[in-house]
Amino acid sequence: MRVYENTLRVIYLPRYAGELQGFFRIEGSDGGVRIQGPLSADVMVAAFLQAEVSSPRFGVPISRLLARDGRERRVLEAPDLTGADENAYRARLLGEWRGYGRNADVFTDLPGDTRWFRAVLDHADLERVKYINDDYWIGFSGGSRLVKDAVARIHNGEIDPGEAACYRVFAEALAQGARFPELILLHNPSTDELVVMEGHIRITSYLLWLGSRPTQLPVILGASDRMQK
Repeated sequence: MRVYENTLRVIYLPRYAGELQGFFRIEGSDGGVRIQGPLSADVMVAAFLQAEVSSPRFGVPISRLLARDGRERRVLEAPDLTGADENAYRARLLGEWRGYGRNADVFTDLPGDTRWFRAVLDHADLERVKYINDDYWIGFSGGSRLVKDAVARIHNGEIDPGEAACYRVFAEALAQGARFPELILLHNPSTDELVVMEGHIRITSYLLWLGSRPTQLPVILGASDRMQK
C-alpha cells in the first residue's frame, strides 16, 4: 500500500497511480486520508458556488449576481458539468465573487499547479485541520488556527454565546441526519498543512457534533507543494 511520506498518509486507488505518481512523494506506510480520484477545477468551482448559494449569509448577494447576468439558480444548485458555457460562467462568477483566477480573496496565493482530488478524512485528519490565515479565524481558534481548538473554546464557554449558538444549531442538524455540501480543503505535501478553504462554519459544527466518534468524511482536496494558506 502506497501513501504520502508525511502524516497525511493518503491511500490511492491503483487506477490513479499514474495521476498521483510524481506529484505526491509516495512511500510505504499505513492508513489515513484516502484519495478517491482526481477532479477537474470545474468540479471544485461548482462545489464552492453550490455551497455558498445555499448559505444564509452569501445566498442573497450571489442570487443578485445571477439575476444581473440573466442566469437561473439552477446553474449553481444543479450544475451541468458537461456544459462548457456553464463551466466558464461559474469560473468567471467565482472569480468576481471570491477571487478565483484573480489571485484575490480566499484564492490569494493559490498556486497555479494546484491539483484537485476527491478524498476522505478520518478523525485524526480532522483534528489537524486549520482555518484559513485570517484575523477572525485566528482569534476564534485562540491563536492556533486549529478547528479543534475553536471547538474546545465553544465547549469551554470562551466564545460569545450568541455566536456559539450558530455552530450548535448546525451540529444539532447533523445529529438529526442533515447533510451539508462538501468541504473544500487545501494541502501542502511538503509541510503537511491541511487548511479549510470553503466550509469554515460547517467543519467547526461537524467537529462539535462528532466529538470522539470515528468518521470518514468526503471532501474536495486541492494540493500543491507550493501551497501557503
